Amino acid sequence: MTTKHCRVDWIEFKDLQLAFLKASVPDLEIPTDHAIVSLFYKAAKERGIKYFISGSNLATESHLPAAWSTGHRDWKYIKSIHKEYGTVPLKNYPHHTVADLAYYKLILRLNTVNILNYMDYNKEKAVETLEKELGWQQYGGKHYESIYTRFVQGYILPTKFGYDKRRQHLSTLICSGQIDRNAVLAEMEKNPYPSEELLKTDIKVFKEKLGLTDQEYFQAIIIT
Repeated sequence: MTTKHCRVDWIEFKDLQLAFLKASVPDLEIPTDHAIVSLFYKAAKERGIKYFISGSNLATESHLPAAWSTGHRDWKYIKSIHKEYGTVPLKNYPHHTVADLAYYKLILRLNTVNILNYMDYNKEKAVETLEKELGWQQYGGKHYESIYTRFVQGYILPTKFGYDKRRQHLSTLICSGQIDRNAVLAEMEKNPYPSEELLKTDIKVFKEKLGLTDQEYFQAIIIT
């Protein structure tokens, strides 16, 4: 697998996702996030790139309780989850260790630049620019860009763990002066999922994609 065009082994990746579901941990998006970062580092090494430009920023993303999601770069943690609940050997899954991170940062001197922290970043104005100049369309919520992330953050986390990430995202906007607290309280009264119809469709797709029976789905998603 080259970093010019990357396609993660679906059998391995699905097995790792299922392992995290069976483990009943809230950080269900680690399999995706860890692989993406690993491939970034690999691509940078291959091409002699020294800098990553990141959209992460303090104005909209500075609040996150540690218990809600952790271990994204902890390969030992990921392996332990898979060892306990996985069934397929992870031979091709992109990953990096603590030693790899030290090599990338201290030897290769790879740096991440959070470029939005160097400007007066306003989310609403950024959205207006994207819609007007690039034809970008809203997809219903922060990190709802895929069915999996939408289902995890809009349904599994608040239903199973009581973690509604809108609290994190919106409280950050309050602190950066981009939204009024009363408006946030009104928003929090709404269902985190865009619609009940979409939720039903996403549940069906989620079960089919991961090959879950109704009983397996109930055990993985509902039971804590």
